[in-house]
Amino acid sequence: MDVTLAKKIALVIGNSAYSEGRLANPTNDADLIASTLGDVGFKVMLRKDIKTAYKMKEIINVFTKKLKKSDIAVVYYAGHGVQYFNILS
Repeated sequence: MDVTLAKKIALVIGNSAYSEGRLANPTNDADLIASTLGDVGFKVMLRKDIKTAYKMKEIINVFTKKLKKSDIAVVYYAGHGVQYFNILS
């Protein structure tokens, strides 16, 4: 397969806004990765600061449906994987 002719998609997620503070880098990292992937021919779904698990699942489901029409796929996530209440507060 000629990679230059392949149908390429990417899901890029950057979560910086958390209830217990903001992370400095994830949304910036996501912007850079999305731009770089776009430059090499990927159709990019960029999502930032997803607020709920339901919304995350919804985004992943949309991306999953697009996989059937694609040859190459990339998923990139920046941010915390899980946040739980602060036991110190």
